[in-house]
Amino acid sequence: MGFEFQDKSVEIQQLWWEQPEDIRHHTIFGYVNFWLTSQYSRQLNNIVNMRQYLNREAVNLAVGNYMMNYSPNNSVANTENRVKFNKVNYNVIKSCIDTLHAKITKNKIKPTFLTAGGLLEQQTRAKDLNKALFGLFSAGGAYKAGSLAFRNACIFGDGFVKVFIDENKKVKYETVNPDELFVDPASSYYNDPQELYQIKFVSKNILLESFSDDEQMTQLITDCATVSVEIGGQIQRSVVVIEAWRKRIGKTNGKHLICIQNGTLFSEDWKLDKFPFARYSFTDPVIGFWAQGLAEELKENQREINKLLQNIQQAMHLMAYPRIFIERNSKINPNHIVNEAGTFVEYTGNPPIFSTPQSVAPEVFAHVQTLIKQAYDVTGVSQLSATSQKPSGLNSGRALNEYNDIQSERFYVLGEKYEQFYIDLANITCDILSQRSNYVVSTFSKDVGLETIQWKDIELASDSYTIQCFPSSALPTTPAARLQIVQDMLQGGFIQPEIAQDLLDFPDLEAYTSKQVAPVRVIVKYVEDILYKGEYRSPEIYMNLQLATATAQKYFNWAQLHEIDEDRVELLRQFIEDCSALINQAKEQAQQAQQAAIPAQQILQNQLSGQIGASGSVNPLQGEG
Repeated sequence: MGFEFQDKSVEIQQLWWEQPEDIRHHTIFGYVNFWLTSQYSRQLNNIVNMRQYLNREAVNLAVGNYMMNYSPNNSVANTENRVKFNKVNYNVIKSCIDTLHAKITKNKIKPTFLTAGGLLEQQTRAKDLNKALFGLFSAGGAYKAGSLAFRNACIFGDGFVKVFIDENKKVKYETVNPDELFVDPASSYYNDPQELYQIKFVSKNILLESFSDDEQMTQLITDCATVSVEIGGQIQRSVVVIEAWRKRIGKTNGKHLICIQNGTLFSEDWKLDKFPFARYSFTDPVIGFWAQGLAEELKENQREINKLLQNIQQAMHLMAYPRIFIERNSKINPNHIVNEAGTFVEYTGNPPIFSTPQSVAPEVFAHVQTLIKQAYDVTGVSQLSATSQKPSGLNSGRALNEYNDIQSERFYVLGEKYEQFYIDLANITCDILSQRSNYVVSTFSKDVGLETIQWKDIELASDSYTIQCFPSSALPTTPAARLQIVQDMLQGGFIQPEIAQDLLDFPDLEAYTSKQVAPVRVIVKYVEDILYKGEYRSPEIYMNLQLATATAQKYFNWAQLHEIDEDRVELLRQFIEDCSALINQAKEQAQQAQQAAIPAQQILQNQLSGQIGASGSVNPLQGEG
């Protein structure tokens, strides 16, 4: 991490969670100090992988040293000289990781709660949980954090997202640098550690402000030793803060501790059998806890590509310039050889020879292309995808969709892990909020807009549901492919035109389509309020009553299968009967209006006939008698 603890006399003698609270911090710092030395090879590997991806020099991943350009030993002049003599390269690692990152994380994963039983109350809560969790993920930054965690997994092997309650009492999701985390190698041999440690550099001023209401803690922080961090000539005094967790095992609670070098800032029992981190591993580790990333897998390819390109660069500088050979005894004035068209060069003897030798053999260029292709083949992405190009001839939405499906098969395992990652995030979120029953979730729906849900009203027992993951939309993301699929479903009779408009969901058409699909959404809301809340509202004459009847009948059949409370099923029957009554009433009114219109037409015809008879005029279309 780029620092050393001042107190190196601390020895690991016993388990910190079994010690008195006033000395636990000594043991925890002893643990981390020992692992900083014994696990240095992992940190070194992370540094190398980050250099390969960023194509920048770095001393380590600690604050102030993560980039050489910001080190105090590198002045502007030194930076300019280093840039001047930079070697050309082709960063295939970054290209592969960025392409894979875009493909796997392009859809927002939406964990969905599925109840194990058929009780309506559980199903209602599960439905509200789905809305609440999507609201928590969106407001807390889960999707951005998860995306960055996947990129970290490609670079370092593992990516982590921490779930916590911030100072504003809101759920937040934070991407954690893998170099900040430590586990005991012995307890994590089977990839299931019982303790986890996170180390951070926190500004002493910020730490003092966080505990400004506690005089004892303020004095503890003031007396704590600091680490000087220099960034851009500015010195920041930081305090090393370690947060430690011991999982609950069986019925025995674990421990959660936040400490600095000279004392403990926070301590509590940890009632969860998991850490507050969701983890994405690029590959499953064979032994131990830490996984291997794509950057490490492509490291040797990248090194060979860089070496060949640097050799090519040197050869081009030495050889790839035109040269003019002039005999010593020839009477040629070099000033006559100028960069102008149609000039005369006087000479005696042999004319000058212009030569541009081949600087690099073609086999070298071919080998570079082979190494680049191998890197893309290992990753499973095509160079066309990496450069945002589509294969020639694929123009229709259907063809593009099929092409994407074929590519997606190569990433099935990675995609499945990404879904499981969000399931883990959902489970951790539910476990943390289960201890905060008064927490209020703000969520948004297209029908009612922003609404609030209290967690205690929707919480489910952990053994009464399962969580499955789906993309926020099962339809393709490109407009052409989405339009093609919806058209096929419409032509096949699987959906109605009103539903098709709702499925398109094009942002620039939202103002229009929201009004077009309003008849569908209002009917669904009426029916679901009856079924889930027991709130009855009669159908309106201005509704699409045919669609309302068909929708209510589908929900009625579903309710019969799931043994819904009979009182609510009866309300659904009443809704269907009221729809039928309004339809019949509309038909009767139409028939009465039609019957009333017939006598009026006859009277008008009789009046016209009487006027013609009185005037004695003759229809010109009829012949004379």
